[in-house]
Amino acid sequence: YQCGELAFDSGDYMQANKEFLRADSYSDSDERASISLLAYHNAQGDSLFDAGDFPGAVEEYILADGYDDSEARINESKYLYACGVMDSGDYMGAYLLFGELGKYRDSMEKIYDCGMAFFDAEDYENAFLILSDCSENGASAYASYAYGVLRFDEGSYDAAAQSFGAAGEILDAGIQNLGFLAVGEVGILRLGVNGEPGGIRRGVEAPIHAAAAVEIQGGTRVT
Repeated sequence: YQCGELAFDSGDYMQANKEFLRADSYSDSDERASISLLAYHNAQGDSLFDAGDFPGAVEEYILADGYDDSEARINESKYLYACGVMDSGDYMGAYLLFGELGKYRDSMEKIYDCGMAFFDAEDYENAFLILSDCSENGASAYASYAYGVLRFDEGSYDAAAQSFGAAGEILDAGIQNLGFLAVGEVGILRLGVNGEPGGIRRGVEAPIHAAAAVEIQGGTRVT
């Protein structure tokens, strides 16, 4: 038992575990053997954490089963790993990892950033998937815009119009919505922002309808 105590105090937790087991249930040796094993896994987790092996650290901290601050270190390891995945450009992988963390630190903001990375790259399918699952301010508007683009590209113009309308004033959503106000295609509008042709979706063409006599920013009139 005393050898177990000495080994534990020196940080040799596996040796301490062995010595306490050899004490054959003397005093609280069984409990001390279990604690020594938890301390070993916690120390292993710390070493892997310091080396930047965050997935490995998580595995060890889980085995530490709440010993010392292992529970908090699990979340921190997951968070830092997710940040690394995000920095590597794997935004979908990062989104899934941050999603496991809930509201830990700024995980929800990171999820928004992942969605916006897809949005800026005009990957609207993944942008919609992530932003529609995000509670950050503004996420729903961008999700609506992304959904509108997806419906527009498949020819579902009424659904696209509703989504662009829900997107509010972001980007060229208001201008895109102008092309979907009535039934009966009579022309083509090249979409743009502030009267400039092309805009964020350069070259996209939208059907103009007979009842859509509207003024676009810059004074151009479309009939």
